[in-house]
Parts: sequence; C-alpha cells; structure tokens
Amino acid sequence: MTAGRVAVDLGCGSGLWTRQLAKQGWSMTGYDYSPTALRRARARGGDITYTLWDINVDQAPRALVPGSVDLVACRDALAYLNVARLAVELRRLLKPGTGRLYAMTPVDSCAGTDGPFARSMSPADLDRLCAHWHDDQRRFRIDDRHVGVLLRAPAA
Repeated sequence: MTAGRVAVDLGCGSGLWTRQLAKQGWSMTGYDYSPTALRRARARGGDITYTLWDINVDQAPRALVPGSVDLVACRDALAYLNVARLAVELRRLLKPGTGRLYAMTPVDSCAGTDGPFARSMSPADLDRLCAHWHDDQRRFRIDDRHVGVLLRAPAA
C-alpha cells in the first residue's frame, strides 16, 4: 500500500519512472538538474511536482524535510552523481530504519569512458554507495550491463 507515502525520483529526466510510481499511489516529486528535462516532464502531465536540483552542487530544496521520504528512486542517474554527497543526502532525507533507495544503474569496470549520455558506475563506486547502508540490502543483475539495488536506511 503506497497511499500517503512520499517518494522522490532523483535524476527524473522526462519523468517516465516518476509517472509510473505516481500511478502506483506514491506522492511524487521528480528532481533533475536539467530545466529542459523538467519542462518535458511537466508537459506530460500528472499530479507530480518537478523541481530543479543539481544534487552535486546545490543545497537540498526546502521541501525535502529531513527524515520525511519513504522511497528515493534513481534510475540511470547514479553514475552522474557524487556518491559521497548522495549518501549524505539520502541519510538525511530517508525515514530512519524504513526509508528505501531503489536504484538501477549501468555498471562497468571501464566506467568513465562511456561518454556523457551513457555513463556507468564502476563496481567500486557501487560498493562505496552500498557501504553507507543497513545490512538489509539487495543487489540484482537486471541485464548484462544494469544492476539494481534496494537499500534500507539505517535506524536513527
């Protein structure tokens, strides 16, 4: 049951995944660093808030109250984010002990050589992100390039 549960989509792009989660009953906000992507997301409609936020350089928007988020989704955007800064923000935003991060990302041992629009994480970067989490974490292979992770926030 997701009614009344709060989720954010980091790196939401045109909002495809954001809209999918909203259809499941999540109270959604999509965040992206690109004004163009956010205009496209808004043009597709839905009862969703889309907000400009470059998590690598900007302070978190005031609407993101510490400990208020049930789910952070991040699909195909992890490789563009500063893992250390992301881990700090996620610890601050997610509800202690119950908040979750769901992420899907390309993982490649040659990460960083794949261009600006097809970036992947290195296995070491993914390990660094997962090291900040409670023991309840799951990783799963989605296809020959993508890995999914589901991580539960540590208790307070």
